[in-house]
Amino acid sequence: LSYTIDPKRIYAAGFSNGALLSYRLGCKMAGTLAAIAPVAGILSQNPCQPDQPVSVIHIHGDSDVSVPFGGGGINPSNGLPFPSVSTGIITWVRLDGCENAPRKEQLGIVAHTKYESCRNGSAVELYVAKGIGHVWPPASVMPASQIIWDFFAAHPKP
Repeated sequence: LSYTIDPKRIYAAGFSNGALLSYRLGCKMAGTLAAIAPVAGILSQNPCQPDQPVSVIHIHGDSDVSVPFGGGGINPSNGLPFPSVSTGIITWVRLDGCENAPRKEQLGIVAHTKYESCRNGSAVELYVAKGIGHVWPPASVMPASQIIWDFFAAHPKP
């Protein structure tokens, strides 16, 4: 049995520790990955120095106490406080060379921030669900899996 894999369409997604892993893969495997989708995790890789842009779609609840949106708490893997989600997004916007101010929209209880005009057609997007904790967002709040898939489909490697 063999499969054909499009090398321009390799992605990583993860929840919680898997989100931290997806960020780590984005930092270390930028030549392979087109985009990553961390959910309820943060960029903890320091330094993160991808050798080319990787698109990011990040989804997080603002009431997450396990991986707090605003930072703090303790990362059990290293005993250090978690950085804020905003710190990671700002870092990735810089890494991808996004030039324009973001577009923002409110979709019910979900705030969506979208950075475009990034190098090599990459993009950085953040979805923040108000009142949602450390969970994959329920479909009644947002269709997270479909949003991630649509983002991946729109962001292959150049």
